[in-house]
Amino acid sequence: MIEIFPSIFLQATSTLGLLTICGALYRLIDFLLFHFTVSQDPLAAYRPALPSHGRSDRPKPYALITGSSGGIGFGLAESLVRRGFGVILLSNDEVGLQSAKQKLSRECPSCTSSVELVYLDAVRASVEDIQSRIINNCIKPKNLAVTILINNVGGVPMPLPLFRIFTEYESKGIDDNISLNARFMAQVTRVMVPTLSASSALSTSPRSNRSLILNMSSGARSGIPWQSIYSATKAFNAAFSMSIAREFKATGVPIDCIAVVPGDVLTDSNYTGLGAWSPNANQFGEMLLNRVAGAVGRRRLWMSPYWLHAIQIAIMEWIPEPILCSLLADKMLDKKRMFAKEAQKQK
Repeated sequence: MIEIFPSIFLQATSTLGLLTICGALYRLIDFLLFHFTVSQDPLAAYRPALPSHGRSDRPKPYALITGSSGGIGFGLAESLVRRGFGVILLSNDEVGLQSAKQKLSRECPSCTSSVELVYLDAVRASVEDIQSRIINNCIKPKNLAVTILINNVGGVPMPLPLFRIFTEYESKGIDDNISLNARFMAQVTRVMVPTLSASSALSTSPRSNRSLILNMSSGARSGIPWQSIYSATKAFNAAFSMSIAREFKATGVPIDCIAVVPGDVLTDSNYTGLGAWSPNANQFGEMLLNRVAGAVGRRRLWMSPYWLHAIQIAIMEWIPEPILCSLLADKMLDKKRMFAKEAQKQK
């Protein structure tokens, strides 16, 4: 009897070790396949097939992208246009919108008629403004088949310094941050769900009758010092996205919904204190769209499209809190100093 127990213990630990190795190997292979392979058309499910109600033409699929006069939003617009989608660019920068349309037209002259502009201030817009300018003035009159919504708009809408401790926030800064990063995306999504559901019904094909919502969160969702309100809104973005994704699946709504969790991306507003391997907005936009089919196929509720961001975020979840707090504080203080230097140069 005494000799049996060591034997059972050895068998159990050996089995547990084998299962652990198999699990780690599976996760490694899945990671490599997700980040380094691309399907032929990652957005095929969001291209309406030929409708069954007597129409011979295939409606052009459109994507509404908030915050798309520059940065990641414009990078996504460029990639979508190259893939044959029409785009609706939404921004509070009228000059930037016109410039963005001109850039897209130069890259794809035949796409000019497929670029729509919506001027809307995400911080100040009322619910009525959102409904009127997006649906009543743009999508409905032109009968656009919008199958993709990208809630990309975001930032820190307040005077310098952008990095500050919570007690230094003014009440307006708090409200504006929440309005830009959380309230607006929730209201736009509410307004757009009926349109996305209707667009997905254009086809009877089970493989191409869906719509897509991409909600831009951030690695800051974990709680970044000197960015408390921004971090909180990005946590809201992720939780909101995962909640409605589960609602859609549970109730049979034909809309795929994924939260996007990037790390540092080089943009006009995030231009200093970045790692050497940080992608630019165009590169990130391309990576994001290439990963959609893989994320949906794996039933993921959120994804980090860039492999290095995914590793960084995974490591953050394993580092003990005292060490993580110290690392984040050092990183943000460095970034705060670099942004302050850049601001002085621009004066």
